Amino acid sequence: MRKDSTTANRSGSSIPEGVVRLVSLERGVCRELEGEQAIVELGRAIKRPAARLWVDLCGAAPAVLSQVSTTLGLHPLLAEDLTERDQRAKLDQIDGLVHVVLFSLGFDDGAVYERELDFVLGERFLLTSHSKWWDPRTTRHLKLGPEEAMKRGPDYLLWALADDVIDGYFPILDLLGDEIVIAHAKDRDAGGRFVAAGKGVLNYDHYITRLRWINFAGALVLHGLSEDEVPSCVDFLRQKMRSGES
Repeated sequence: MRKDSTTANRSGSSIPEGVVRLVSLERGVCRELEGEQAIVELGRAIKRPAARLWVDLCGAAPAVLSQVSTTLGLHPLLAEDLTERDQRAKLDQIDGLVHVVLFSLGFDDGAVYERELDFVLGERFLLTSHSKWWDPRTTRHLKLGPEEAMKRGPDYLLWALADDVIDGYFPILDLLGDEIVIAHAKDRDAGGRFVAAGKGVLNYDHYITRLRWINFAGALVLHGLSEDEVPSCVDFLRQKMRSGES
């Protein structure tokens, strides 16, 4: 799998590196700023309790990341993670903030390439950090602009962006269908912890439908369960598999 640093501008629009963009929603007024104006306004707006903020960093230099991290009050370890940009997909909670790492995927010349996307969610802000090959403004929930998503809160904005990223995985799975020989029947709760299949937030109807769509004929494997959890999980999967056949 190739990283975006070695990938040409294939799917997705390219935006200039080093761009800092700020969307501020306060008392019903939505403002959008860029560059030095965005950084200056961020320092002011973060002190106003009524302001809801989206800070978007595209290929930001370490000095800019450090400045923004300090302004937002990020833990030093979290700021370091953002600077390194060599993370695995994960969900961490640090000092009341949520750090999510996802990967936007593409497919070209017979190979999958990936782009690391970092999201930091606070009570009143969302910080996104990414390379120039991914533009959050082109995602399907934001095509008409970020204002409507911002009105529903930074957490909704995070969902809107992540939902588009994850939906982009399924065309890749379609292309790689013949190479998938095993599928995991795991689940996660709302806090990101692994739980037994059917006990969390994963949409198994959608999951199994996509597996059938690519003519997956391999094993759907349960693991990491206690002995007491096995019967209910097996029944759950059998029910989902039968409903997918109808």
